[in-house]
Amino acid sequence: MEIPVAQALEKEIDAERQAVASILEDAFDVQDAIANVHKEMDDCQIPVNIKMRANQIDQLREKLDNLNTEFSELKQADANYEGTTDSEREIKALIEKIDRKLTQLV
Repeated sequence: MEIPVAQALEKEIDAERQAVASILEDAFDVQDAIANVHKEMDDCQIPVNIKMRANQIDQLREKLDNLNTEFSELKQADANYEGTTDSEREIKALIEKIDRKLTQLV
């Protein structure tokens, strides 16, 4: 290969190297900008998380209300039930146990 051709190739390769280096520099700048946006978005996600937790609390309240309603119906059914003394005692013990657990949930 002749020296002028080699020198021309060297210049062309150097120009391409500089272009690639510039593209990489731009890519790193974009990557840093994306990282900064993600960092800033963390603060923006707080209202979304609060709303999600509020919905979950509402769902749990609804479930607790349903449990309390069903428990009230169970107590009424027990009041209407006329069984043996042993069965009445067992039912009352279970109702007291359920009542304590429901009280702890509130």
